[in-house]
Amino acid sequence: VATNTTALGLFPKQKAIVYDNISIAYMEHTEYQKAIDNWLLALKEDPNNKNIIYKLANAYKQIGNNTESLKYENSLH
Repeated sequence: VATNTTALGLFPKQKAIVYDNISIAYMEHTEYQKAIDNWLLALKEDPNNKNIIYKLANAYKQIGNNTESLKYENSLH
């Protein structure tokens, strides 16, 4: 997955979408940690995005990190 995330002049929510799309591609290739890393970047750009938080929780679950998964799941409530 090519990651050119110096998204020229994008607003934070647009950057979050770019990082989200990159993460989805990484998940499709079972590169869970890279997906997590990009979702964390997305969350920095759009910290209240429940969709990203949900995906992040699931990605942590995929790698067996239930503590982090629950942390993000609980933040959804």
